Amino acid sequence: MNLLGSPEKMVERLDQLFSASSETSGRHQSDITGLIGQYAHGNEPSHHMAYLYDYAGQPWKTQEVVRKIMDGLYTSKPDGLCGNEDCGQMSAWYVLSTMGFYPVTPGSNIYAIGSPIFERVTLNLENGKEFIIEAANVSDENKYIQTASLNGQVFPNSFITHQTIMEGGLLRFEMGVGPNKSWGVSDGEFPVSEITEHLITPAPFVKTGEKVFFDKQTIELDCIDKNAKIRYRIEGDIKVQYQEYNNPLQFNSSTKLIAFAKKDGQEDSFEIDAKFLKIPKGRKITIKNKYANQYSAGGDVALIDYQRGSNDFRTGAWQGYEQVNLETVIDLGKTEIITKLTTGFLQDINAWIFMPEWVEYWVSADGINFTKTGRVDNPVAEYDWNVQTQDFSLKFKPQPVRYIKVIAKNRGICPEWHKGAGLHPFQTSSTHFGVVVTDCLLKTPNCIGGYLHFVLRTAKNP
Repeated sequence: MNLLGSPEKMVERLDQLFSASSETSGRHQSDITGLIGQYAHGNEPSHHMAYLYDYAGQPWKTQEVVRKIMDGLYTSKPDGLCGNEDCGQMSAWYVLSTMGFYPVTPGSNIYAIGSPIFERVTLNLENGKEFIIEAANVSDENKYIQTASLNGQVFPNSFITHQTIMEGGLLRFEMGVGPNKSWGVSDGEFPVSEITEHLITPAPFVKTGEKVFFDKQTIELDCIDKNAKIRYRIEGDIKVQYQEYNNPLQFNSSTKLIAFAKKDGQEDSFEIDAKFLKIPKGRKITIKNKYANQYSAGGDVALIDYQRGSNDFRTGAWQGYEQVNLETVIDLGKTEIITKLTTGFLQDINAWIFMPEWVEYWVSADGINFTKTGRVDNPVAEYDWNVQTQDFSLKFKPQPVRYIKVIAKNRGICPEWHKGAGLHPFQTSSTHFGVVVTDCLLKTPNCIGGYLHFVLRTAKNP
């Protein structure tokens, strides 16, 4: 709410979330289910959102939305849950919400109040006491809280503490067909979740500027806390330590920037580091088969941008190819003496990522006439469940090369024993190049993943 500017601004954002079109773009995501607008109840990390209206002083909107979720996204049929149960969270949300409250912040002792659906619920507590929740006049239409009382005393709060529940007693709601916009809206009557001690300054971030560039790069740094000062240094610059950031920075060579934010009376932020990598002049890449939009990595230059993916395919450093082989030609920009070609691949079969069947290397001096230097077959068993990378290396006598063609054979379909049996594989790649070492990554969230790695020898460094 502070970042957005006010509680009202947050309510506007929540309204937009629940009223937006439910249409999604890109490839189908099986865990985006139970949609109300762009709120996905089938994906548990969003389960607190309907209760955030309480924190903004508009509890009647929480009452309205949680009823919509309970009534529309839960049934008693075999498919009565709108998402994966995941250790019971789908049901836990429902059980708590039907009683009329939910722990938005589990680490605190506060439960936000929603809209109960039962006339009477009795909690038999571990200490032998009972806590009873009654909802007078409750019905499908009467979903709004008009008034509330705790043990016969007026209860104006849209939250209740764990301690209050454990003391036992009777919480009674009077329900009605229309919202009471004066209940639970005054200071002290709605829940608050904030950190006021041991404040940490937010880390700075790169506001503008691409990670890779061809000529020169201008970047801007920023921090969410506008009162914080950003300090930075360039790695390897022994003359200058941290200095205050005031204006955009410009680089004409590969650079690693380290920065943090500082504010009086608070702990300094964590350090961030950002690498800005210059692609050598003249270096180009031609990709025969179009990559998938959801795994674009760095776009058209992803395979020569120095970015190398990790064992985790979710990091965004991978470029994907669905139902096609990876076939690419790299123009080094000038002739280099090459002695070795290596391609590394990722296998994570639980994520439908398999090694390719084989990788072929072709080289050329003119980009037209290519000579095959060799082929490397996959040495890793397709049923090996270990997440791993494997280098496919080919050594040969030094020869002058300017153009390199790489073909990675997609296996076509997942094996019969696999949960994705019969479905098309998805081959992804991510690369980085250097004068001495070049890495190219090929990864597939259906079947193939890896990186390509060239060892280049120059006349000055044979």
